Amino acid sequence: MARLLDEAWIEGLPDNIVENLEEMNRYVVGRICERIQKIGDIGAADAHRLKNAVEYAGGDLKAIEEEITGIMGRNADEIDALFEQVAQENVDFANFFFAARGMDPLRHYAQIAALQSLVDAAKAQAMNGAANIANTYMIGFKSGKTVIPLRDYYIKAIDRAIFFAQSGVVDYHTAIRSTVRNMARSGLRRVTFDSGYSRRLDSQARMNILEGVRRLNGEIMAETGRRFGADGVEISAHALCAPDHIDIQGRQYRQADWDRINSGLKRPIGTLNCHHYATPIIYGVSKPVYSREELAEINRKSNELVDWNGKQMSRYEASQEQRRLETKIRYAKDEREALKAAGDELGAREAGKKAAKYQKEYKAFCDKTGLTPRYERTRGMMGAASVKAAAGKGAAGLPVQSKQKSPALMESDLGDLTRRAAKSAAKLRKVTSFGGLPKGLRKSFHDGMARTTPEMRAVLRKAYKDADYIVGSGKRSYFSPGFGLNTILVGKNADASTLAHELFHRLDHQHQISPMLTQALAKDFSALKAMSKGNVQQYLRTSYPDAFVLNSVTGQVKFKEEYRGVADILNGMSKGEIRLGFGHKKRYWEYSGALEAEAWAQFGRVQFSNQPDVLKMFQELFPTLSDCATIALKGLM
Repeated sequence: MARLLDEAWIEGLPDNIVENLEEMNRYVVGRICERIQKIGDIGAADAHRLKNAVEYAGGDLKAIEEEITGIMGRNADEIDALFEQVAQENVDFANFFFAARGMDPLRHYAQIAALQSLVDAAKAQAMNGAANIANTYMIGFKSGKTVIPLRDYYIKAIDRAIFFAQSGVVDYHTAIRSTVRNMARSGLRRVTFDSGYSRRLDSQARMNILEGVRRLNGEIMAETGRRFGADGVEISAHALCAPDHIDIQGRQYRQADWDRINSGLKRPIGTLNCHHYATPIIYGVSKPVYSREELAEINRKSNELVDWNGKQMSRYEASQEQRRLETKIRYAKDEREALKAAGDELGAREAGKKAAKYQKEYKAFCDKTGLTPRYERTRGMMGAASVKAAAGKGAAGLPVQSKQKSPALMESDLGDLTRRAAKSAAKLRKVTSFGGLPKGLRKSFHDGMARTTPEMRAVLRKAYKDADYIVGSGKRSYFSPGFGLNTILVGKNADASTLAHELFHRLDHQHQISPMLTQALAKDFSALKAMSKGNVQQYLRTSYPDAFVLNSVTGQVKFKEEYRGVADILNGMSKGEIRLGFGHKKRYWEYSGALEAEAWAQFGRVQFSNQPDVLKMFQELFPTLSDCATIALKGLM
């Protein structure tokens, strides 16, 4: 019941879908900016060889369409899983009231035809919204007050770049800077055929999904409430409430009265970014969640005046100003990364200074008004890592052609689908995206993402979507680095924490993190040996008795499954001597860097699982490793 009424949980539901759309934006903007850079790299003597945008449109737009198709396929799975989860939470919520009434519990929403219809309709509406942006005719970038289809925008931007490269009248990057800046600030949007208001795809998707979830919650609650005899509703309450709902929140109403009041609101409860919900009650019997005094205090805080730069505003108005500052920071960061991708270092530095200025203002604003900073909302859609390609390599690690053969060939001319097809042919096994993994593993991984820390969530969201996978038939899971590989093999029995573990191996391969952990590991093992007086295993059994179970095969004690990350690190520290049920063969630890690589990956497993007792043991046994790895993790955000 708690999760359905937990606004933080509800707010996090669209995260995966939004991240997918941010990934799509990064790819499209990055692709166009790389093309602009390649055109600018052509010398004056060769500029006449540039023809027009049509020369490049075929390859670029085909790659973009492949990327969009892959991402929208993932989002279709995400939407289905999201509404299934919401529906089941509603079933659990209803069963609390059914039990109080002595009624039989529901096992699944499909037991009631009316609920099945509600869930199917919510899914269909969300899917329809996703399908409408699954091609380059329905999405584009803002120009003035309208959104121009991506194909038309691409032709216009690239033709403009070619004109400036050939004219030589002004500095190329200065001339093209406004084009790149406006594209980054716009971000991908749904095409509008009039001069109406538009939002970025990620912002629009978050709002639509949340509104769909809240609408479904309200409809299911109303239907199940009718079945257990509810005749009224109680409206939730929260701080920083908008003025149009402040006199409504936290109160109980008879159903007929509430239907009349809600239908008369310009912004009905649960719509247009409203975070309230109506819970079914038995009027006159159900005790209100908030007393009159508590509700008055909540409303007082919403209306409380704060001062910023000599201007007074309510705390609610301050929260809206906070959102505006967050948007300015995101846009400045997106400008910086897009200009970098286009090769405009001067423009990128200017945008970076602007982002730093806004961030400083944001911190001062939050400190002054007492609002909690939401730094995750200041992250740009572009992301530094997403618009860079390996120097001299294509997306699949293949050498690109020389400038003489193709004057504007890009480093990322192979899309995800093409890269995976090439790997599949080379390895004689199907290489897939995350969407090709078993549904049960994907669900448990997403559940784990909901439970893990914000830092882990931010890093893994980028990592798991970019990775290539092979679904294995054996028990082992492992990451294969190297040219033409860079693939995670997922064993048939792999769980979500193992997937996180292998993703951390991949992050290590990309960013070379583990070599920095050598001294930390040596220091922690030395301290542990001193603390245990040389008998580490006895010390662990005495200090953490609840972490052990009896091995039914060997008759010896071993760590429980959830402590396997700790066991593996101890196994490596002792070069295979300390074995508590989990670890590697002794010869594995003879390889240079093996301990550091496994320590980083096991840190990822433990952080992803986010189990308090395991985290406590990990931090107590490996304090220096914990600090160093945490710093490295935050550096990846």
